[in-house]
Amino acid sequence: MIEAESEGNLVTLRMIGAVTSSDWDRVLPKFQEACGQATSVRIRGENRGAIRVLMDWRGLELWEPGARSDCTWFCMGNRDLIGRIAILGSPRWHDEKERLADIYQTAEVRFFTPAESDSALVWLTGE
Repeated sequence: MIEAESEGNLVTLRMIGAVTSSDWDRVLPKFQEACGQATSVRIRGENRGAIRVLMDWRGLELWEPGARSDCTWFCMGNRDLIGRIAILGSPRWHDEKERLADIYQTAEVRFFTPAESDSALVWLTGE
């Protein structure tokens, strides 16, 4: 399951249990809205790097086949909107930092353990 929340330029994607392609399909419109693109048309460069994303994976157990790929394709098409990504999760997910940094080449990507949740939010919202 994926839950999405947004406040200002901060988007939180909370992943719980096994994440499926249909979970991603359900949350995609909310994520797009939070990124300021209710339509599929936008001028590149507008709001470049303005969005901060908290990937809260403390409850993530696994990605069902195809779910990571669905997420990756969407992310690649919108990577210029993202300025910072904080991954909050167990050390098991630490290697995902490299995958996200490869997708979001112009964004800062950092990994935080659950004990560092306050630090993740400070880093995301700070300059």
